[in-house]
Amino acid sequence: MQYLGKVIGVAVALLMGGGFWGVVLGFLVGHMFDRARSRRLNLFANQQERQSLFFSTTFEVMGHLTKSKGRVTEADIHVANVLMDRMNLHGASRTAAQQAFRDGKADNYPLREKMRQLRSVCFGRFDLIRMFLEIQLQAAFADGELHPNEREVLFVIADELGISRAQFDQFLRMMQGGAQFGGGSQQRSYGQHGGNAGWQQAQRGPTLEDACNVLE
Repeated sequence: MQYLGKVIGVAVALLMGGGFWGVVLGFLVGHMFDRARSRRLNLFANQQERQSLFFSTTFEVMGHLTKSKGRVTEADIHVANVLMDRMNLHGASRTAAQQAFRDGKADNYPLREKMRQLRSVCFGRFDLIRMFLEIQLQAAFADGELHPNEREVLFVIADELGISRAQFDQFLRMMQGGAQFGGGSQQRSYGQHGGNAGWQQAQRGPTLEDACNVLE
């Protein structure tokens, strides 16, 4: 209720016998309360929207990226499932992530439009963009090599997210060279060998808590 603070402020003033100026003061104090409350609610809504869009777009683009080379391999599915596990996605959240992955495999998936939406909610937050790109690079290297079609998709992603070709090439070299990048609790190393996924975890993957902390 937008006017709750004003109503309470005026009511308190009347009960205290504050007269005309008391009512005005109560109204102004209530108005300030309503504005502060509205800002908090809007901030919460924006954070919820950003988290929801980030997670859905992450798995949609993973599906689109892996499908770009012609077919989705077992290694691709393994990487997606490992990411869901490390983000502690279970039940409805996991089902939503799996559906997002399938949606991304559609031939008419609007990649550029989705990237523009993501960039708009991540405005000024390069840590979010870096985290997103890092996850997509993991997916691209799931089978141990980067397919030319996957490279082209990654170029589009980088371009729409405002990442220069030089920055993207740096990320790519770090991935191919087995370097660690990511920051904070998201330390990873990428090797030339290592199971179906083609990459190895140095410490641990991103958890849902890690991702939500970054998204705040």
